[in-house]
Amino acid sequence: MSYAPDHKLRVHLEIVRAAARLFREVGIQGTGIDRLMGEVGLTRGGFYAHFASKAALAEEALAFIFAESRENLFSKGLERLSGAAWVRAATRRYLDPGHAELPGEGCAIPLLGAEIARAEPSVRAAFQGEVDAVVALIAERSGLTRGDASTLLGLWVGAVTLARAGAEPRRAREHLEAARAHIETTFVASGRSPNQGTQDGAARATRAADAVGTG
Repeated sequence: MSYAPDHKLRVHLEIVRAAARLFREVGIQGTGIDRLMGEVGLTRGGFYAHFASKAALAEEALAFIFAESRENLFSKGLERLSGAAWVRAATRRYLDPGHAELPGEGCAIPLLGAEIARAEPSVRAAFQGEVDAVVALIAERSGLTRGDASTLLGLWVGAVTLARAGAEPRRAREHLEAARAHIETTFVASGRSPNQGTQDGAARATRAADAVGTG
C-alpha cells in the first residue's frame, strides 16, 4: 500500500497531539504506549518508527503543549494588551472555570509539575526551559520583574491545581475567584506593573481588559 509523501509526518503530528492531550489528563507515566497508539489507530510497534523513546515523545509533546499555552496567554485577542490590562485579561483567561474543567486542553504545569521532578533529565530540562520562556514573556508583556512574573504564574497554577483537586464545583470556583481577587489587588490595583501608568492610564487599561473578557 502506498502513502502520500507527507503521510509519516501527519501520523507523527497526530501522535504528538494525542500525547499532549493524554499527558495533561493522566500524566506522562499514566499514558501507556499501547493506549497512546490506539488513540491514533495504530499499534505499539508503530511508535518506534517515530520516536526513539517515550522521553523523546515527551519532549516534543511539551513543546506542542507550551506553544498552545503561549498562544492562549499572549494571542487570541490579547495581542495588543500590555501592563495591567494584559495581567487582568490573562488572569481571567487562565482562571476561567472552563480551563480548570478541561485539563486535556489547558496548561500542562498544574498536572505535570510534580511528575516532571521524577522524569528523565532531558524531559525535566525541556519542561524547565518552556516554563522559563513563559515567565520571560509574562515579564515582558506585563512590565513586572521576572520574580513577580514567576509569582504571578505560580498563583495561576496553584489556583487551577486546587480547583481541579476539589470535589465540589462551588469550592473550585472559590479557589479561582480568590486567586483572581488577590492578583487584582497585588499586581493591578497596586500599580506594581510599571506599565500601568497613571490613574487615567489604569482606567483605560481596565476598560480594554473588560472588553476582551475571557476570550
